[in-house]
Amino acid sequence: IDQQERTVPVVVTRDGRASAPFSATVARYSPALFTVSQFGSGPAVALNAADGSFAHGVGALPGRMSRPARHGSVIAIYGNGLGGVTPSIPTGQVSPDIHRRTMANVEVLIGGRPADVLFAGLTGNVAGANHLNVVVPADVPAGQAVPVQVRVGGVTSSAQVTIAVEAGMTPTPALPEANGRSIWD
Repeated sequence: IDQQERTVPVVVTRDGRASAPFSATVARYSPALFTVSQFGSGPAVALNAADGSFAHGVGALPGRMSRPARHGSVIAIYGNGLGGVTPSIPTGQVSPDIHRRTMANVEVLIGGRPADVLFAGLTGNVAGANHLNVVVPADVPAGQAVPVQVRVGGVTSSAQVTIAVEAGMTPTPALPEANGRSIWD
């Protein structure tokens, strides 16, 4: 897949005042996972599909329900930079009506192991945000800071984003309606 990286001129306008032009590099794919800290590293914005809890250690996120993900269970992960979707949607618009899947093949690695990606596409109510439903691989080592990465078009996100994975092999089944959209409500 051609990454088609290029430089484009950018002008930011705020309150009717335009900034001086500057150059920015853009690419077809620039995968990144959202983090709780909003700094691009540390605990991922990842939910256990079975109960909507964050996939981190119990008590790891004050004021938020959290528990480690289980081997074989489904988690919902959020990020961006995964490229176009089908059916297409205008830039900056939300996708509340139908599921829009990424056009490119998206891979997810948990602890360096490939995860089964059940869905990769747009969230239903935040423009430009991607939602991925993945199965935690059975052979992922347990731990409180297991790296999670997304790869698309030959570009892989940072290994500095993590989830917690519980020791043991008992998956928690996903709720029938567990699509992860509730994080944005």
